[in-house]
Amino acid sequence: TGRTDIWAYSFSAGLDRPLTGYGYDAFWNGDFSPGANYSANWNTPHSHNAWLEIFIGLGAPAALLMIGIMALTMFRGLILARYHTDTTPGILILLSCFAIMTISMSEPVFMERHSFEWILVVAIVGCARALTSRLGQDQLENSEATGFIDEPEPEMAGRRLRPRAPVHPMASRASR
Repeated sequence: TGRTDIWAYSFSAGLDRPLTGYGYDAFWNGDFSPGANYSANWNTPHSHNAWLEIFIGLGAPAALLMIGIMALTMFRGLILARYHTDTTPGILILLSCFAIMTISMSEPVFMERHSFEWILVVAIVGCARALTSRLGQDQLENSEATGFIDEPEPEMAGRRLRPRAPVHPMASRASR
C-alpha cells in the first residue's frame, strides 16, 4: 500500500525538527505545508502511524511522553489484574491498550480531532489512573487498621500440624 514510503518520508521530515515538530496537524494540511507536495501525488492526509504523527507534529519529547503514558497505563493494567479483587478492570485495560497499540501502527489515533479512538485512549488512561490510586488507598487504609499492607496469609497446604497433647485436668501445674 506504500505506507513504508510514507513512514520513511515522515520520519526523515521529523528529523528536521526533532524537538518541536511542525505543529499540531500542520505537516500534512495546507497548500504550502511540508507534506503537501508529497501528499499531492498520494492524497494522504496523515502518515498512517500514530507515533510518527506525534513525532512530526509535536516532536520527539511529545512522542516519548505518549510512549511513557501508554507504558504506564499498561503497567497499571497489570497491577490491577494482579492485585485488585476483581481482575476484570485490569484485563479490560490491558486488552484495550493492546488494541490501541495495534491500531496506532497503521492509523493516527492519538490527539486526533473528533476521533472515538482518542476518546477511548483518554478514558482508558483515566480509568487506569483512578483504579490504581483507589487500590493504593484501600491498601493504605487496611495497613492503618491492621498494621500491615495486604500480605497474603502463609499457605498451610501440604503441612501436617501435630496436635498438642491433651492435658489431663488433674495433672499438676508443675508437670505442665
